[in-house]
Amino acid sequence: MSARLFAVYIVNWKGGKTPPARPWVYVDMEGMKKVIEPGNTRDEGIDVRTWGAYIGVDTEYSYVPIAGRIPNTKWCFNKYHYMSPNDTMGNAEEVVAYWQECGVDLSKHNVFSCGSGAW
Repeated sequence: MSARLFAVYIVNWKGGKTPPARPWVYVDMEGMKKVIEPGNTRDEGIDVRTWGAYIGVDTEYSYVPIAGRIPNTKWCFNKYHYMSPNDTMGNAEEVVAYWQECGVDLSKHNVFSCGSGAW
């Protein structure tokens, strides 16, 4: 399988939070703005939140007060394709197949964002 199997999340570890163990696989707010910039053909933003969060009617989290949609992203959420019943990472082949069902272009630099990477 040739697909890159790592998810990249929007993070902000400033303000006393511990930096990630592998910061080179993370994209900060400025990086995500470049990913979703109209006309960007190198990168692709993938939103892995619920449908309600994707369309901006729900935040999913009590501590995120404002719902909103990240523009120029594709929606590709199905917890059961990403997680096994024991909450470990799902089967890699199934994850890639699901990404392809969603129209994710695996030849691009894919940036996945979830609700905990809220704007």
